[in-house]
Amino acid sequence: MENLRRLRTAAGLTQKALAEKVGNGITQTQIYCYEYSNYFPSYETLIRLADILDTTVDYLIGRSNNPYQFETISESSLTVNEQNIIYKYRQYKDSKRRNLEMYMETLNDDK
Repeated sequence: MENLRRLRTAAGLTQKALAEKVGNGITQTQIYCYEYSNYFPSYETLIRLADILDTTVDYLIGRSNNPYQFETISESSLTVNEQNIIYKYRQYKDSKRRNLEMYMETLNDDK
């Protein structure tokens, strides 16, 4: 599950940190096996991983190229650019999110 590794590193998580977030006795070794071998997590663990990484199960298992938890573009009022902005926002730590929100507020003041 190459997408798992991609999302984990984008989120700034080590394999150990992700294993701790998943819980249920999942170990760093298991995360490594999910990323680099044909070993797949249980259905419950797969859903937990998708939730933690703000993605879909389909993206994790390589069934979709869209990592976002949104409806497809035809079903959504969000553009691809808007979805990308939201995805990037979710990757930021809380302090950076607050900075971005404050900056957006200053943009609103210029209306």
